[in-house]
Amino acid sequence: MTKIIVMLLAAILGLGAAAPCYCQQGREDLREVKVVDGTIFDLDWAGSKMTVKWLNGYDNSYRELALNVPDNAVIRKGGKEIDFSELQINDTVTVRYYEDPDGTGTLLILEDTASSP
Repeated sequence: MTKIIVMLLAAILGLGAAAPCYCQQGREDLREVKVVDGTIFDLDWAGSKMTVKWLNGYDNSYRELALNVPDNAVIRKGGKEIDFSELQINDTVTVRYYEDPDGTGTLLILEDTASSP
């Protein structure tokens, strides 16, 4: 009986060692998602870039946030997905983004909260 238990245990451990290992990515690959409420200040549809102006509550100054807009960014208005080209300057928006090492942001999700005309 003991031999069978030892053999089963060895087989289980052997299979565990042969299984693929999914290691945690390095800490430098993890990005903090940031959220800003503001207005669209500039749009570059051809270059897939935009600038959002927002009020910094810490010092009551306006800041500008340059964002790259990748093809996989989610852009919504009224809960419905829209195209990047449907955005307008001065639309009020909430953006979720992460900061690139060069200081610019990459858009993840944008919710256009401007009321429809």
